[in-house]
Amino acid sequence: MNLMELKKALAKKQVAKFYIFTGEETEVLRRYLDKVADASDRELVFVDTLASLTNTLKSNFLSFGKKKVYIIRDDKDVLTAEKVWQPLIKGTFQRDNIIILVYSDID
Repeated sequence: MNLMELKKALAKKQVAKFYIFTGEETEVLRRYLDKVADASDRELVFVDTLASLTNTLKSNFLSFGKKKVYIIRDDKDVLTAEKVWQPLIKGTFQRDNIIILVYSDID
């Protein structure tokens, strides 16, 4: 999905459960993180790693609070964790939440 497709989808309040954002433009990134949160009516939460998010999701499994958009920045371990990719893409890992991986660059 390119930036124009994302913009159109968000205008229609159509959000995916998983995104990967790349680039160094922090202001553009911030705007689109906010747009995803607004379009999905979810709260933005920044976490350090996907591994730490796993523990959070397990402990909140029966929680009925507001759903979230979890932002994980530059977690290189995710890139090599092949067993987690299918659950992320299918949305089963994050349940009713959204996960956005953010990378300044991908080597």
